Amino acid sequence: MYTRRILHHGTDPTATPVEISTRAVAGCWFELHRQGGCGAGELVIRDRFPERNAIDVGDWISFEYETDDRWYLGRVEARRAGSPAGVQFQLEGMGIELNEVFPGGFAQDADGVPPHRYGQTDLFSNDPDYANETFDTASGPTDVVALLLTQFVTPATPIQYDPALIESPPSPATVASIKFRGEESVRSIVKELAMVAGSASWGVDAQGDFFFLQQKGGILATYREGLNVTSLEESRDREFLFNRILLTGGYVYD
Repeated sequence: MYTRRILHHGTDPTATPVEISTRAVAGCWFELHRQGGCGAGELVIRDRFPERNAIDVGDWISFEYETDDRWYLGRVEARRAGSPAGVQFQLEGMGIELNEVFPGGFAQDADGVPPHRYGQTDLFSNDPDYANETFDTASGPTDVVALLLTQFVTPATPIQYDPALIESPPSPATVASIKFRGEESVRSIVKELAMVAGSASWGVDAQGDFFFLQQKGGILATYREGLNVTSLEESRDREFLFNRILLTGGYVYD
């Protein structure tokens, strides 16, 4: 038998939490995604209207199946309070912070951050901003992911980097050269690198650890409807449906 635990961590997801599951909880749900990790969630508690500021936007909430068995960690993105309805919180997993990190820049007065390039070779010495760029050697998508995490993500967010959670694809996937000028978020970059790596699973888990893992070839677990699962649904969308793919060569300034 499980013991439901709902914890409030305040503005620091690693801080000692306060259990709020003892307060009347009107409802909660959360999503776990193969690509994205902890996703959206919602929590409704029966706090009185004057108590609505006890949990604020930007605070972190976690759900545990039982003590020390965490299933979800999310940041409060929106709060709506009413009387006598209670307080409703819209949550997003820690992967949302990948949308807020933008590697590189234009090395101009506007941002002062140089373009950053990863690659195996130096094919673009005649790039207009070549003299301003910084460079790191990388030969594949997992190299780029690891460097993005250590250089840009972990210094700016509470997301943690564990090398054991970064898996290389079984088939070689190379990255000859890729440059970032502060126009793309880490989330959009990782999404593309995951496709290059054979549709890798990626995201941030309930412990705050980033993962970039290969799809498993065997069955990991079996759940029976009516025994282990109370309800079952399927949803599909067009995000990964490609009717046309156009491949073009890049400029070689020579």
